[in-house]
Amino acid sequence: MRDATKKAEERPGDELTRLRKRVAELERSEREWKQERERLRDSEARLTEFLRNIPNHHLLLLDPALNVVAANDIVLTTLSAQFGVQKEELIGRSFLELMPGFEGSDRHTRYLEVLRTGVPFFRPEVTPLLPIGDLLFSISVFKVGKGLGILATDITARKEAQAALQESEQKYAALVEQASDGVLILQDGVLKFANRALADILGYSVEQLTWKRMLGLVAPAHRAMAAEKYRLRLSGRHFPPYEIQVVRKDGTIKDVEISASRFQYEGRPATMAIVRDIEERKRTLQALRDSEERYRRFFEDSPTALWEIDASYVKAFSNRLRKTGVTDFKAYFENHPDEARLCGQRVKLVHMNRASLELFEAGSGEELRSKLRLIFPKESTGMFSKGIVAVAEGRTSFEREVGSYTLTGKPKHIFYKWSALPHYEETAARLLVSLVDITSRVQLEQERLKSQKLESLGVLAGGIAHDFNNFLTAISTNIAMARMYGNLDHDIADMLSDAEKASARAKALTQQLLAFAKGGDPVKRTVRLGELLRDTAAFALSGSNVKSVFSLPEDLRLVMIDEGQIGQVIHNLVINADQAMPGGGTVEIAAENVVVDIGEGPLPLERGNYVKVTVTDHGIGISRKHLDRIFDPFYTTKKRGSGLGLATCYTIMKNHAGHIRVHSEVDMGTRIELFLPASEEAPVRGEQDRKASLRGEGRVLLVDDEPMIRRAGAAMLRRFGYEATAAQNGEEAIRRYEEAVRAEEPFDAVIMDLTIPGDKGGRETVAALLALDPDARVIVSSGYSDDPVMSHFEQYGFCDVIAKPYRLEDVAAVLRRVLSERDG
Repeated sequence: MRDATKKAEERPGDELTRLRKRVAELERSEREWKQERERLRDSEARLTEFLRNIPNHHLLLLDPALNVVAANDIVLTTLSAQFGVQKEELIGRSFLELMPGFEGSDRHTRYLEVLRTGVPFFRPEVTPLLPIGDLLFSISVFKVGKGLGILATDITARKEAQAALQESEQKYAALVEQASDGVLILQDGVLKFANRALADILGYSVEQLTWKRMLGLVAPAHRAMAAEKYRLRLSGRHFPPYEIQVVRKDGTIKDVEISASRFQYEGRPATMAIVRDIEERKRTLQALRDSEERYRRFFEDSPTALWEIDASYVKAFSNRLRKTGVTDFKAYFENHPDEARLCGQRVKLVHMNRASLELFEAGSGEELRSKLRLIFPKESTGMFSKGIVAVAEGRTSFEREVGSYTLTGKPKHIFYKWSALPHYEETAARLLVSLVDITSRVQLEQERLKSQKLESLGVLAGGIAHDFNNFLTAISTNIAMARMYGNLDHDIADMLSDAEKASARAKALTQQLLAFAKGGDPVKRTVRLGELLRDTAAFALSGSNVKSVFSLPEDLRLVMIDEGQIGQVIHNLVINADQAMPGGGTVEIAAENVVVDIGEGPLPLERGNYVKVTVTDHGIGISRKHLDRIFDPFYTTKKRGSGLGLATCYTIMKNHAGHIRVHSEVDMGTRIELFLPASEEAPVRGEQDRKASLRGEGRVLLVDDEPMIRRAGAAMLRRFGYEATAAQNGEEAIRRYEEAVRAEEPFDAVIMDLTIPGDKGGRETVAALLALDPDARVIVSSGYSDDPVMSHFEQYGFCDVIAKPYRLEDVAAVLRRVLSERDG
């Protein structure tokens, strides 16, 4: 009873437990359903997301009846465009309906086979059934659940890339094979690839090189280096191109250049290298180095001063101006002097040779660079401005003559020329400048021009002197006769004495004119120069506060000179020295034997022995602006002076085949040097008969075209005791001489004027007289002549010479000598 009651009491509880369990199961089932539904929702979301994120693939899902269950966006877009429907309307449509021509095709059969067997179907390349362009697809058909999945991948781009890659590889292969440089691939120390150029470089065939070990091709001396570089390159190190020697098949060694890099070849590290044959390049470089060395040696050792300058700034500046439209650079720089000056300052003196330092007397290149402004004076800036314009205009050469100075202040004349070195024509970065010292040439040219100027003036001066001497001869002869033989009171005698002194001074002036007159040959005799120097200097300094000091060696050579003319030169030089030292001082007169050889500087002299006379003072000196003109006739800086002194000296020295040159500095003094040709002849003994009596006897014929000279001369001769006859020209002289011969009263002597205008002169007349009388004694006389008869009278038949204007004692002495020689 109790058990039944107990069971009865438990039944409601059990039912409740079961109910509770059932509720729990239902709740669990609900939760699982919800979870399943959530998983389904997630799966659908993932599927949707998957379909959305495969843009390059076409994906369709079909049910067993081949209806469209799902598709990604690219498929839906294509189909909706094809059939003109919305994308949503495509889901559930039959695949057979959407793909015309598909049903019953080989593809249809294969799709059904996959659906039946579950074995996937794949075709690597197919064209689409829909007309969507020239595309290629790879198709994968596989079973999904009870339906099918179709995945179509667009492989058009990949195929195009493959074609491009194939074309690129073909081009690369052609490039490698046609390359002039060798190409190799090295892996595991073995050549895996070699092109034809490498085979040619090494003397092998391509087949012989392939699989050959690298080190066997490297020269033994370079194998260790090659192995180390190969090892380091594989480890990732990079090297610039380097040179190495390889061994050709015939055993010869060749220089090559290697450029290599690490890369992957067939999935493993390897090295690709470019091998360049550099023997020709090395020969070219060596030739270039040799050429540069020869140029540098020529540059450094050239006796001509050479510079290298950099004018690239000027070139660049002018190029900028040209872009702005400037074409006339000369006008531009004239209108923009500051820019021209800047261009000049930016021209750099890069190199200079030893000859440059010697030319400008610089101790070093740095000294020369720092003192260029001292070398080229302001007046040279025009030349450099023209040089800048030449660079700006694009010229590749330029030349000019320019005045210059050494660093010690010596004047120079320079021929300046630059030209662009090869390959620098466009930039002007290297211009080769040659500076040729033409000082000697310019000085010689100046001497020549000075000589021409003197010769032109000499013609005028000589003509004046000739006529003036004729008048002066008549004047001085009459005055001398009046003083000597006239019965004069004291006052008149003094007047005549003053007139005679004036005539003497006029004669000295005439002699100066004659000295540089064209063709005024001196009457030379061999003499000892020392006595003439002492006597002339003593006379010139008589009464002066300046004294003379001599340096005259005992072995001084003899000279053949006209004593009167050279005495006049010395006299003028000593007077000038005296006037240069108004406060007193010393004139140093020295003489020495010298030899003039070729290349002695600006000395326009023949090679040979000379005597050099130097007259030195320590006076005021001569400024540079006056120094070049001191030999010009009538040029003087003195308040009282004719300007003929040094001009006369110049011409006298020239007529003696000598030379005169002057060195002077302001406030330091002047040194004048004379060069006279030495003589090997014996000196002529002094003429003692100059002091002998004026008296003589004999018949003398005086021939002169000037009536005053005929009258005065005849009177003078008669006073001396001679029987004088006068003739006005050569024809009359010949006639009178012929008459005297026929009368057996021949003339003992004839004084014949050398030049008679419009008639026979002395040369023609003496020939006719000697034809009449081979013993005729004819004395030539002239005040001026461009004829050598006066200095070489014996060669033309004359026995002596008298220069106009002549003194009474000179005429008497010549007549006495000529007549005594005839009698002896």
